Amino acid sequence: ESEMAKASRRPEELRDPEKNYNRVAMNDVTSRFPAINLRSYFERISLPPVDYVVASQPEFLDTLGKLLEDTPVEEWKAYLKWKILHFSAPFMHRVVSDENFDFFRKKLFGQKDQEKRWKRIVSLTDACLGEALGKLYVEQEFGEDSRKGVSDMIDDLREVFTERLKKLEWMGSESKEKALEKFGRFRAKIGYPSKFIDYSSIRISRDTFFSNVIATNSFDFRRYIKRVNAPVDRELWEMTPPTVNAYFSPTENEIVFPAGGLQPPYFDPKLDDAVNYGATGSIIAHEITHGFDDDGRKY
Repeated sequence: ESEMAKASRRPEELRDPEKNYNRVAMNDVTSRFPAINLRSYFERISLPPVDYVVASQPEFLDTLGKLLEDTPVEEWKAYLKWKILHFSAPFMHRVVSDENFDFFRKKLFGQKDQEKRWKRIVSLTDACLGEALGKLYVEQEFGEDSRKGVSDMIDDLREVFTERLKKLEWMGSESKEKALEKFGRFRAKIGYPSKFIDYSSIRISRDTFFSNVIATNSFDFRRYIKRVNAPVDRELWEMTPPTVNAYFSPTENEIVFPAGGLQPPYFDPKLDDAVNYGATGSIIAHEITHGFDDDGRKY
């Protein structure tokens, strides 16, 4: 792991989309990374035929290839067993999960106590079946009055941002024109997706907790594989509706506000506009500016 970590890029390097977009033709994959049987891996996961793959960190794959050649197979077996155990520990018997918490959360991060079980289960349900949970959540906690209120705020901020962009003295006319054109295509998603993920094919049992986790992970993996070569679905969300957060997607040029972050004290349709604009309005403006920061400006 230490050697793989040394070959990995630093967080600031990962912010450069051009440096991390390295296309490798499928016909060249074997010759480029000879020690890693990527073609066999792609076949095993049923990846549809593609012309190329993106090696975001080719130097990491080079190091991995060398490690595969130089490290005894028995050590790799032990390492992979450890990775499986580490992933599984939070979902296993309390003796194992407590031991896992004591080291990885308490000793490494200073977390004093483990969250109550019901909180952990809600978080896990959100991670595994987030849009099913989200559908129930928005039915109870996020009405159309909230959605309209946030939409109106975004429209107001969009208008003000456009006017201020036009008046900037330090920006050249060509850059300003491109910025206005980009902002004209900007869009917002509020509360919850227009269509929820259908989880009906997953077999969930009250008696097999760990198997449920594996089943939902497998479902998500298959869903991602199906997106390969398919038309881009711009209605997909990267966060679940109950999430207390928001994000800007540079590739989609959109801001996304899950319903979980549009609750008191951040937002309440019954409160005075000054309160809502001061809380949620500032978050909206923050996300909008991501489209023009050191990363977003490249899209």
